[in-house]
Amino acid sequence: MSEKIKLVFPSPGPFHVLDQEVSSRIDFKDDIDSGLNLKASRELKNLMFTVNIAKEPALYYKGNITFTPRDDLVVETSINNEKMVDLSIQHRIKETTLNLFLESYNKSISGMSTVQWDNNKTHMEVKAISQDGGMFGLSVHHALTQQLSAGFEGFFKVAQKSGGGSIGGRYRNFIFGNHTYEICSTYNVMGDLSLSNCFSIVPKFLSLATRFNINTSSMESSFELGTQILHSLNIHNHEIPLCLKLRTDSKKQNGISFDVATPIGGITLGLFGTGTKLNNYGINLNI
Repeated sequence: MSEKIKLVFPSPGPFHVLDQEVSSRIDFKDDIDSGLNLKASRELKNLMFTVNIAKEPALYYKGNITFTPRDDLVVETSINNEKMVDLSIQHRIKETTLNLFLESYNKSISGMSTVQWDNNKTHMEVKAISQDGGMFGLSVHHALTQQLSAGFEGFFKVAQKSGGGSIGGRYRNFIFGNHTYEICSTYNVMGDLSLSNCFSIVPKFLSLATRFNINTSSMESSFELGTQILHSLNIHNHEIPLCLKLRTDSKKQNGISFDVATPIGGITLGLFGTGTKLNNYGINLNI
């Protein structure tokens, strides 16, 4: 008789990543920088130095320093060739995380601050943004059971004196033994309804995600499909993880991503486009 698998899921996480499993298999274009990109990082005690160099369409470079004096405090600053300076501070106090982000560019300073509270059953976030006249936001994501969670988010734009919001839910479980699956749905005040799911076809190897979007006012709809294939090679006693992702949708927006993690760094290759014309590319090297 097979042993029953104990279902254990982590904290429900932030509301805005409610469908993260689906999004990682469909929206991976957002994770790949276009053109040729090189990222080099070196660590020295509690300091991390990072340099980014990119070529698409013009030469771009950025320097970054991360300072971690304690496990609960991270300070990060960066500057790029356009003289944009960023500063971020993250401080954790038990179940609460405080985040402050400041950006200085062209003699203008903008900022964002968030307060996150997470007790492994409820994740709540309060956000304030100074850009574009200012905005305030609140989101809550609560685990009703180990399998079921629900939440909402709302925001108010100060300059426009208008706001918006959305609600959502997620159910995740095991099926056919150790095959995981996840079902998500969100709905916002603009009438955008999203229904998505992610299913493990071959555990730790092949998974499939789908997402159906429809606007209940205009009845315009779209369908998206994505898959992820995981594998690893053993070369000279070194495990080399491989990840292949494929996506398409009802508008024939297609994409391919291939990721290789080696002992000296990672390589990510991406191709995107319409139909068979995958003329947008990204080559990301991390060492």
